[in-house]
Amino acid sequence: MCKECYMHPCHPRCPNSPYPKTIYRCVCCWEGITDGEEYIKYGGDYYHADCVKEMSLHELGELFDFRVETAGECEE
Repeated sequence: MCKECYMHPCHPRCPNSPYPKTIYRCVCCWEGITDGEEYIKYGGDYYHADCVKEMSLHELGELFDFRVETAGECEE
């Protein structure tokens, strides 16, 4: 049993944990962003780079505040 967290195996937040330390929390998947992982910070929120890569164009539009439109010949 760990003398810090009193668990076996250690809790992931324990300094004795064999798991990588969580530095930020991804607001998309709610999993930890650990040392060495690529991430995006936007508006004070953190996202795994892979989570953003998997988003559709419309989801990205909602996140970054733009609209996806379809062009038409009669537009002016």
